[in-house]
Amino acid sequence: ASFSARQQQALESCIIFLLTSKFDNHQSDMMHRLKAQLSTTFKSLVMDPLYKNVLVLFTTHEIVPTNFPGQAALEAHTCLSRSEHMTDDTANFFRKQMRDRVVQHNLRVVARYYTRIRSQRLATLLDLPYDVLETHLSE
Repeated sequence: ASFSARQQQALESCIIFLLTSKFDNHQSDMMHRLKAQLSTTFKSLVMDPLYKNVLVLFTTHEIVPTNFPGQAALEAHTCLSRSEHMTDDTANFFRKQMRDRVVQHNLRVVARYYTRIRSQRLATLLDLPYDVLETHLSE
């Protein structure tokens, strides 16, 4: 099957909005399915490896760097650019959501490995200022 540029952009947008979605079993399942389909169904699609790499990052139980490789490219994607459907405020909201999802992913990873951890150590592990960590923990 051949894919048009428009279909490729739609798939890239799907991955970006999936990353910004609130974590639950459906979001997690969709990320794992999409990661698998990139090597099967979408194998013929010539796609920037960034999108597969970011799915691997978020489906692996490892801490993701606060500014992960490719984050700036994802945040600059056309689906998050100002258009008739996307205002600057909305685009900024999704960019903030992506950064929040990184922290939430990292908190889930730490929770898998630690039963007790001091807040200061957690802030160091996640490379976050203490007050920012407290904000995320309270949400």
